[in-house]
Amino acid sequence: MQLQYPARLLSDLHLGHDVSTIENCQQLAPLLEGISTLILNGDTLEARLPNFRDKSHRMLAELQEMAAARSITMVMLNGNHDPSQWPLDWLELASGGTFITHGHVFLDMVSPWSAKLHKCRPAMDAIAAEYTSEALREMETRYERTRRWSETMIATEVRQGGRGLGAKMAMALRELWPPSRPWNVARVWTLLPFIAQKFINEFRPQAKVVLFGHTHRAAWWRKNGRLLVNTGGFISFASPLAIDFPNESTVELRRIHLKDGRFVLGKMVEREDLALTKLPGG
Repeated sequence: MQLQYPARLLSDLHLGHDVSTIENCQQLAPLLEGISTLILNGDTLEARLPNFRDKSHRMLAELQEMAAARSITMVMLNGNHDPSQWPLDWLELASGGTFITHGHVFLDMVSPWSAKLHKCRPAMDAIAAEYTSEALREMETRYERTRRWSETMIATEVRQGGRGLGAKMAMALRELWPPSRPWNVARVWTLLPFIAQKFINEFRPQAKVVLFGHTHRAAWWRKNGRLLVNTGGFISFASPLAIDFPNESTVELRRIHLKDGRFVLGKMVEREDLALTKLPGG
């Protein structure tokens, strides 16, 4: 896809959800300054949660109006909370040098830490049984299976019940059950860069920069000459990153801070010039 630059990528806005740190879209106005394209990398819309869906749609419409007023083109990618809302599951820039996807396709059963996975596991196993290992060598088929898994999973409507620290802590304590859940979360966080690297090596070995979200923990790694970035999320107890593209071949990672009720860009923490990057053996 040909984008207009400069461009900016954000992920996991979870508009309208109780745990989203975005109370209103005007808070995002500073992040719309100085760009021509805004890429939203999945879990933008709460499409599968009835208690949050209407508010989520209203907030997205407001964000779209804000972007249109600034002549910003929005590019939307599917996530597991909005698995079939948009035409795109992934995006490639710089002739394949940059690969962008929400990240749930990397993981077996989409969210292996889910407290309700045991209830939908039989249906998800039945879906998995429909695909041969040969079929799953095609990336489009891998995304198809992931989309079907996402639509089958029981949506968990986490309730925070307020913006104060007490409400956040009570929600966090509820999310620690069952006892295996924290272990599963920690395991995914630890293994994620290796899991992502395996997927990219199989399907897009030419990618030098890989950008994803899904697990809400902002981090970046360099492995075998490749930069892998988890952009975090706009939810309680998490912090997001903005990915800036001043041009097609340059990728910049910036912290995002909540200051005086608005999300603002912080310092640049990493930069990659794809014109200078070579993978081993490349």
